[in-house]
Amino acid sequence: MATRPIQSQPVGLKMEIERLRRENIDGRTYIPYGRLTNIVTFESVVAELKVTKIQSFQPRLHEIANHVLSTAIRVFALLVLSDAVKHVQALMERHFLDDNRLPFDREVSELMDLTPEKTGLFYGLQQQLLAPQFNRSTVLSRLKPERILPFREEAKLSEGAFGFLYKVALDKDNQNPQDPFPTQVTSRESIVRYRINFIFSLLERSLKKTKASVSPSWRTLPSSID
Repeated sequence: MATRPIQSQPVGLKMEIERLRRENIDGRTYIPYGRLTNIVTFESVVAELKVTKIQSFQPRLHEIANHVLSTAIRVFALLVLSDAVKHVQALMERHFLDDNRLPFDREVSELMDLTPEKTGLFYGLQQQLLAPQFNRSTVLSRLKPERILPFREEAKLSEGAFGFLYKVALDKDNQNPQDPFPTQVTSRESIVRYRINFIFSLLERSLKKTKASVSPSWRTLPSSID
């Protein structure tokens, strides 16, 4: 008796997003934004909304999907990973369905009525989705320590009294393809990261008049980010 070939089940959007995970030089996991935009499509968003079987979604499927693609790809991916797509309309009505609102605070988890366990998962996942997207620019950006940086390799170039100079390989999927870095940088996928430990004796003299306080360390990136 002939056996039927086993048909593979279609991979859901959640599994597709999970497969995108990469580790940076610090062993922290992030999801490259360039790859994320390839799989969070109009069709995949509509499919996820239909799975919820929430009747109020049905007349608005196209409206919600278009909104996600224009302003909320990261937020929707966060909801998918958290098994919380059913809350998309509530977030949209309260203007939280917007990547510019990330990272979310406790107000959002309370809005979705998440359990303490799911709340911890929710906030951990959003950091994985917030690895910065780099654009060609000279603007410096300051990031909080919990922000995961998409640096794949690191080489120490030099050190001195002010700190250390590193060259790092920047994930090509976290660069804006519409605004690429110069060829000599993108060919090596490299940028320079500075770790600067400030010498307070040099700064205090210039800050006495303003009475400004100085943090012992800065984390600066030679780029504007999204």
